[in-house]
Amino acid sequence: MAGVIRISERVKGNHFVRQTVARAMQPVCARADITGLRAHDFRRSINSWLHDEGGGYDVWSRLMARSPPDITSLVYDQSKLIVPLREALVRWEKHVLACASPSQSSSGKVLVLA
Repeated sequence: MAGVIRISERVKGNHFVRQTVARAMQPVCARADITGLRAHDFRRSINSWLHDEGGGYDVWSRLMARSPPDITSLVYDQSKLIVPLREALVRWEKHVLACASPSQSSSGKVLVLA
């Protein structure tokens, strides 16, 4: 399929290869007539939102793929925090969808990508 990027082929461990995300964003940004948007902007946005929403440090650090700050957390805390991570991402999704809804858009320029 033309224009489809197979993310699964461009993953190292649990992380997406930086160039893959940037490459996937190019056609989306071109279609939406957006310039200057970088993948890191998404990371900064969710990070700020998590802090504003009172997201716990454990959830924030796992979503940001941060290394534990101390040896005890690194060695002994093996929790995946699946439920809190999922809840945070669902809340983020709802926030993004609300921001993208035509009623919330100040410019009225909302591009629905199917």
